[in-house]
Amino acid sequence: MLNIVIVGRPNVGKSTLFNRLAKKNISIVSEVIGTTRDYREFETSIADLKFKVTDLAGFEFNFKDELINSINDMIYGQIEKSNLIIMMFDASVGITSDDILISKFLKKKKKIVILLGNKSEKINSKYNVSEGWSLGFGDPIPFSAVHGNGIDELYERIKIETNRNFTVDKNKENNFTQKSSIKIALIGKPNTGKSTLVNKLLGYDRMITSSLSGTTHDAIDINIVWGNNNFTFIDTAGMRKKSKIQEGLEYKFVGSSLRAIKLTNIAVLVLDSTEKLNKQDLSIARWVIEEGRALILCLNKWDLINEKQKTFNDFLMRLKRSLPEMEHSKILKTSGRLGLGINDIFEVSTRVFKQWNIRLQTSALNNWFVRVLQEHPPPLVNGRRIKLQYISQVKSRPPTFVIFCNNPDGLPSSYSRYLKSKLRENFGFDGVPLRINLRKKKNPYV
Repeated sequence: MLNIVIVGRPNVGKSTLFNRLAKKNISIVSEVIGTTRDYREFETSIADLKFKVTDLAGFEFNFKDELINSINDMIYGQIEKSNLIIMMFDASVGITSDDILISKFLKKKKKIVILLGNKSEKINSKYNVSEGWSLGFGDPIPFSAVHGNGIDELYERIKIETNRNFTVDKNKENNFTQKSSIKIALIGKPNTGKSTLVNKLLGYDRMITSSLSGTTHDAIDINIVWGNNNFTFIDTAGMRKKSKIQEGLEYKFVGSSLRAIKLTNIAVLVLDSTEKLNKQDLSIARWVIEEGRALILCLNKWDLINEKQKTFNDFLMRLKRSLPEMEHSKILKTSGRLGLGINDIFEVSTRVFKQWNIRLQTSALNNWFVRVLQEHPPPLVNGRRIKLQYISQVKSRPPTFVIFCNNPDGLPSSYSRYLKSKLRENFGFDGVPLRINLRKKKNPYV
């Protein structure tokens, strides 16, 4: 498939163009310089032209900054893999010294380059668009990523260049299908090692990593095949307490992470094992449970722990006291730096995904239900016994059950928790949130 990358200095509208081409708001857009850090890919089309487009961070030239150097290295790698480059400049400003430096770099790569003068809808920008001739990439296209002006000319230019220089090798087409993939979001507070874990899972440096808190800004999807299963891992921005969020842009980062939880199948809560389980960790876990997603707890940076057994026991005690419904969740011990526990993430996720999707036969479920009621009948309420008649599973993802009884409002929540515990014990719903709804059976004689 044709591989197109979008290149330019920061804040020229690359992410806005990416969203325009993808036909959906995927990348976070902001006027703050440096919003995009990790690259994002998406397969899309314009009319009959199918291609993969990649949104890149902006080129910066402060080579003393370690994070900027890492971002630039990532940009270089994606340019090498590309077939065609869209270089954007800000037509409301004109050609800058950074634009000239970027153009000189791209000429050395001997790639096809199409030049866009973005933000050309602004007053007096037409003359600035013509300045693009000086970069040596031919006629620049007056463009507006916000309004879509110039998209037809961009299509024609891409069509001409690809017909002249590029042929699709159908043997190299990507056979990965997202519909059949297990979607796993790595979530947690900032700086717990989520991106480092993703890089180890993939076997190469896909995500920008840094010792600085909050390096990852956007939720990025990465596809991988492991064994007989397709996986889509989602690396998310760290989520801090709401009271600690000071910038409006960080709300967008957190919002992107929360959307990833809603769209995922399994959430892997990555915890820094050198720190104690705190309220923010528990708040994130509760959000996952409320959304009905399967939850795996991941004690990362385990290689830094000296008293491993004591640390693990303290963690279990805190978990049992503060989040008892997740006491039976799968707990992994990992190290993104050393690769410890990487295969466990794949294996446990596969098992938990099956449990999250399970549908139990009504007959087997009610045979179990009769035994449970005989062992521990429901308590008396106002001197009267609550009659639980039968149980049925109405949906999966997460497993949801309906119990018909004579007094739904009177059954104590403690007994519902007991039934959930017995369901886990008998059918193995480890790490999967269970929902039990009580319903009054209608009297057929009324």
